[in-house]
Amino acid sequence: MYIQSNDSVNMRGVKKNNNILNRIRQKLLDSMPIKTIDDAGKVERWKKYDDNLSHPAKNRLIMGVTALVTQPTIDYFNRSVDEDTRKVSRNRTLAKIIVGTLVGIGVRGSCFELVKNMTDIKGKKKLSRFLLPPKEFANLVKNEKYLKNYRNALSTFIALLVMTVTNFAIDAPLTVKMTNSLKKNFVDKKEPVANKKEVH
Repeated sequence: MYIQSNDSVNMRGVKKNNNILNRIRQKLLDSMPIKTIDDAGKVERWKKYDDNLSHPAKNRLIMGVTALVTQPTIDYFNRSVDEDTRKVSRNRTLAKIIVGTLVGIGVRGSCFELVKNMTDIKGKKKLSRFLLPPKEFANLVKNEKYLKNYRNALSTFIALLVMTVTNFAIDAPLTVKMTNSLKKNFVDKKEPVANKKEVH
């Protein structure tokens, strides 16, 4: 594997490498051993693993689960604020992560399926090839990995545009409702009866 360097020519006609980072990266790549995998089953498992990580909806799920495990805990054990503030912060973070993850999975998954159906090289429907770029069509036909990366990138881009609307129309109101629900179920119930004000 080689990294293309950005070389320029100075006034004397001598090449000058303007990107030292590329040279360092190339040295690191050269130092790595080349390994051939003969086990077809292992290759298939790695392929499936790569598909799961690169799929927009599954990728959003992985990020959501990671955030759910870490961020609320960090908020709750933040000793620089009082206990009530920590609980409110934890509840708001939980609500944002849950709502954001569910909406994100729905939007990204839908956009990916839309792009997949409209980049079907063998499709015979009217819009089967609507999102295929004519200039890159030959490369997409020859290279399955190239087509996969194109679909992932395009669907993620479309999903980001859609989420600029859903963040305000869906995420924000649902996050408020879930935060209030968490406060009612996990904070108010734990407060001593003596601390609660009686409503007449």
